Amino acid sequence: MENQNPTIPTPPPQVTPPVVSPVVPKKNNLVVFFLSALLVITLLISVYLFLQVQSLTKQLAQLQIQPIPLVSPEPTAEAETANWKTYMDENIKVQFKYPSNWKYEVINSKSNAGFNYTQITLAKTEYFNPIPKGKPLIMITVSNTTDQNLLSVYQNTKITGDIKVDDIPAEVRQHNSASVNSKYITFTKGEQSFEIESSLHTQSAEQEIILNQILSTFRFTQ
Repeated sequence: MENQNPTIPTPPPQVTPPVVSPVVPKKNNLVVFFLSALLVITLLISVYLFLQVQSLTKQLAQLQIQPIPLVSPEPTAEAETANWKTYMDENIKVQFKYPSNWKYEVINSKSNAGFNYTQITLAKTEYFNPIPKGKPLIMITVSNTTDQNLLSVYQNTKITGDIKVDDIPAEVRQHNSASVNSKYITFTKGEQSFEIESSLHTQSAEQEIILNQILSTFRFTQ
């Protein structure tokens, strides 16, 4: 009987498991888009600001600085009348200034109505001896009465305004005629009436200034 070799079983073939690659998570496309947009916007803003700075720099370089003019202060009444002469009257207790190239003439008289008055005529020196008709003058009349019915200025003029003379209320009156144009400042103090008249064919700016300056220096001495 023949010896039989035992059958050795063939082992099953080894199966190599497949290599599995690790799963990589996908990038968030929305975040990438937002960051990209933000970067672009930032870049555009930077470029815009840079261009604006360059433009302003050029404008400032071309700008010519204009010197600021010095504004002289307005002359005061005291400064404008500093070189004027001073008239003082102890009889009617007033004083005022008048231009140095003017002169005055004083008349003390009595009116037809029976009251006394003092009349001071002011005009340029060359207008005197006598004062030609129509030449500019300023006349100050002080009457020893406050009765307006006796003073013609109240009958022949109309009120056009009011001012103060040495803190006393005064009326501004006007009388126009074919021969003369007169402006009056009228007021009373105590038992006296004051009438300051500026007469000229046509009231000029110079005459108005002189009248206002005389009024600004008009003072009562008592």
